[in-house]
Amino acid sequence: VYNFDGPGLSNKMINSKEYLELSSKINLILPNTSIIGRLFEHKGNIKIISSNANNLYDSHDAMLWNVIGNDFITLDSFSQESSIIVNAVTKSFNKMELYQKRDLINSIFKIIDDCEIVTVDDFSISWEKLSKAIKSSKKISEETKEVFWNFIKTYIELNSKYKKENKNKDA
Repeated sequence: VYNFDGPGLSNKMINSKEYLELSSKINLILPNTSIIGRLFEHKGNIKIISSNANNLYDSHDAMLWNVIGNDFITLDSFSQESSIIVNAVTKSFNKMELYQKRDLINSIFKIIDDCEIVTVDDFSISWEKLSKAIKSSKKISEETKEVFWNFIKTYIELNSKYKKENKNKDA
């Protein structure tokens, strides 16, 4: 099984007898800028690929993944920006009930659909898309909005901490 930057599964699924029987045959290929592919749980062979992505949403573009000969160029770790976002999402998700996670993800995909985002390139911001996103977000339940803003708050806190730590290292 080859999983190219796809999200993981729940702990319950990952630890099931059926999954464990297959885990040695699972190959997870992740660009060093991966976010989606690092969410939830994985077991199997994980390979971190060097990517020329200039921003995080380009990380899914396999044409930006670095190759030498007939194999990917591998790395030992993920980008710092990717790690900050994954840590924020994971920290936020660990505080949520399953139904809250489901509602949040469904709401995000509803907004993406309402904004007519189909490809990675469609994520570029325009006033038209921003307007559609704001209009669509008004349909989200108050609880889901609260969960979303808690995620944003966690991300800002982790990003600030990271920047402060790096500033101290450079001094």
